[in-house]
Amino acid sequence: MIPKNIERRIRQHVYAKKHTFFAVIQPGFENTALYEIYRNNIEMSNISVIQGGIEFTAGIREMWALNYLSRCVTRILMRLATFKVLYFDKFRSKTASIPWELYLAPECVPAFSIKCRHSRLYHTGRLEDECRNGITERMKTVYSNGTHNKNTSCQTVYIRLEDDICTLSIDTTGDPLYKRGLRTHISKAPIRETLASCILYEADILNFTNILDPMCGSGIFPMEAAFILNNTPAGITRKFAFEYWPGHKDKAFTFLKNSILKQDSSPSVNFKIFANDIDKETAELTCRNLNASGLVNKIEVTSKDFFSLKREQFPDENLLIVTNPPYGGRIDIQDLTLFYKNIGNKLNKDFSGSHFAVIVPGSAAEKAFGISPDKKIPFVNGGKKVILLIGKC
Repeated sequence: MIPKNIERRIRQHVYAKKHTFFAVIQPGFENTALYEIYRNNIEMSNISVIQGGIEFTAGIREMWALNYLSRCVTRILMRLATFKVLYFDKFRSKTASIPWELYLAPECVPAFSIKCRHSRLYHTGRLEDECRNGITERMKTVYSNGTHNKNTSCQTVYIRLEDDICTLSIDTTGDPLYKRGLRTHISKAPIRETLASCILYEADILNFTNILDPMCGSGIFPMEAAFILNNTPAGITRKFAFEYWPGHKDKAFTFLKNSILKQDSSPSVNFKIFANDIDKETAELTCRNLNASGLVNKIEVTSKDFFSLKREQFPDENLLIVTNPPYGGRIDIQDLTLFYKNIGNKLNKDFSGSHFAVIVPGSAAEKAFGISPDKKIPFVNGGKKVILLIGKC
């Protein structure tokens, strides 16, 4: 049971106030995620877009909605304190002054994520120890026994030190938001669900009625496309870290989710989605994922060589081809330049007039691809520098 005085303080200081949050986003796609936020009508203010994320001010219910709805955001951190610090004893005393009892259950021992840059305090092990001790000191002033027993609802505290400025945050998300809980079978060199959705939004998926991934792997692009076009919340099957905060209003969160689901979830247009992979076992992985996610009747799966596909197989003129071709991770390709030249030639010859969003592994492959894009976005995927090319064949 939460003591009445803490329950009252949670209402006053957590639910009745606005807070500063930071949404972690794949670098290069910050404005894509911001577009999605506006599309979902999530109210926020003091928005600041920086590399790798968006900082904003909002209420707890807006944070709930963003976690539940966003297909582009990786995780959401809630800022608890920012201060300048040069000495460990000052760091510990500052940590002990934070009202951790509003965010941590008495039995929870938090995990820590620590990064230091250009700061006098850089020993991450010592920072973790001092922060943990500060939290324990604080909790002892609130709970008489002051003991912590590690449990499954453990939270994560984020410590960031840069130029001697420390920012302490608590995770609201839990497992990263790309872990939808729906894709149970993974092929080699997959991309994350969040990145796939960012790419689909950048390619203006909402303006197309046919979507084709001719080298689909385990089906991430077709699956995310189907969920976007069906207005399905990204977090519909999962739980979040904030649900384990003391005083969490489960009934209010359930009401929010039900309100979102009661909105018109039917697609605005009829659409068809096609998933193809030359490897039969990989195509079978896609079928298993579709079964697990309830999309088996919404996506047509085939196993053919991309270079044998014909435009007449996809009769709708409004076709978007989006794919992450192999570049050494999924299959061994001896000559990547020739491979991407052949992809460009195939699109030009057999899919003229269609639109594309293709990931290429660098400038040489981009040049070999041979089709001038309307837009290109460099980013890092699986530790490799790649480029997203978006345009018309």
